[in-house]
Amino acid sequence: MKNNKRKKFDKKAKELFTEELFTVGTTFNKRLYENEYCVIVKSMLNTYPDMDFFVFHENKFEKERGRGEVIIKENWDKLHVYDLFELNPWLPDFLSNSPFKDCHTFGTPSTFDPPHYWKRNAIFWFRKVVALHSVMNMVKTPFLIWVGADVFWKKPIDDEFLAWVQKFDVCHIDRKLFGLYTETDIMIFNLGERGKYFIDGFLKSYLTHAVFEVSRWDDCIAFDGTKRVLEAQGLRFGSLLDKTGCPFNVYDYLFHWKNPFVHIRDIERGV
Repeated sequence: MKNNKRKKFDKKAKELFTEELFTVGTTFNKRLYENEYCVIVKSMLNTYPDMDFFVFHENKFEKERGRGEVIIKENWDKLHVYDLFELNPWLPDFLSNSPFKDCHTFGTPSTFDPPHYWKRNAIFWFRKVVALHSVMNMVKTPFLIWVGADVFWKKPIDDEFLAWVQKFDVCHIDRKLFGLYTETDIMIFNLGERGKYFIDGFLKSYLTHAVFEVSRWDDCIAFDGTKRVLEAQGLRFGSLLDKTGCPFNVYDYLFHWKNPFVHIRDIERGV
């Protein structure tokens, strides 16, 4: 009987420890939220109802264009919801006056047609970078896990996961070994170290127009460009994929639906 009580106590203590270390954030607009593959809200409620969860939507922008608004069905104490465009009043002007204003002219909307796809959809992925910058000063825990709306938990964080991410300022899905750019729908930032410094640089790569000088404008290429600069300054980056030095594969913890949003993200223009 004593052993059972001890196990229950240890399990609860471990859960509380995890919740004091990590916060999760995501962003989506109305059409993404209403898609069946937008699963992160339910997944957080089912897996980590006591962990702070920050959600950013685009209601102000969407309503001004007659597209309605996100109404999140789930509601609990640890869910924090913000309007990205209300928090960042400079954002519409930047979208309208930067090269983003021409995103819709590349290729065919709602299709996967590289290389046009990467430029046309960059205006939407940029919202992720702004949301990430917005949330970093709201977070009270040392670590922020940023996920796409089409990501869900397969299993909770464990000691192996925790021991690995604590070694780095930023952990990401490093696909360089496979000839691909970083996957930015799962990123982990050590805000107690220099994770905020990276997020600042990530946003500045757009605000200074540096990203618009390369062939793709998406957040994946912006991430890797920022990484090259800041890694040379001593920031520590950790991979989240096995076979790249990581002792586990992050997809065993967090699964990402890769394709469903492709055909609905840019049905509407992003500016």
